[in-house]
Amino acid sequence: MRASAEATRTAARHLGNEAGHADITGWAWALVACFALTQSRHEAALTAAQAGQGAAGRQRVGCN
Repeated sequence: MRASAEATRTAARHLGNEAGHADITGWAWALVACFALTQSRHEAALTAAQAGQGAAGRQRVGCN
């Protein structure tokens, strides 16, 4: 299941980048942060969350 989730996230990030769709790109980074949090990789979660903020700008995205 993890491999499928990662493949979906990677595809979403690439498609979001290509389409210039900030909320999809930000959502893909939010998934990275969520995956890292569930694995107690807090530094990686913070880095991914910051990347998502940079990508999404003022769009609201998250793993809720």
